[in-house]
Amino acid sequence: MTTRATTAELEDTPTLSKGWCGDLKVDDGETRVWLYRVGLADGAPYENTVLVERLVDGRWETEVFYNGDDPDQETTP
Repeated sequence: MTTRATTAELEDTPTLSKGWCGDLKVDDGETRVWLYRVGLADGAPYENTVLVERLVDGRWETEVFYNGDDPDQETTP
């Protein structure tokens, strides 16, 4: 799976853990991919937002938010 997985692909992926507003779907030690459980009405950038984080100097930094229904649509933090 790439970091540009669709909402449907991520929903079919087992949840590794649950966060405040999303489900952790991928964690390879360098990249984490979260599928948000909140939508536009809650202030998320997309109805099905995917958050990609990268480990940089020992801490997780947000790399990009993208639309799980249209992975070419993205918002940088």
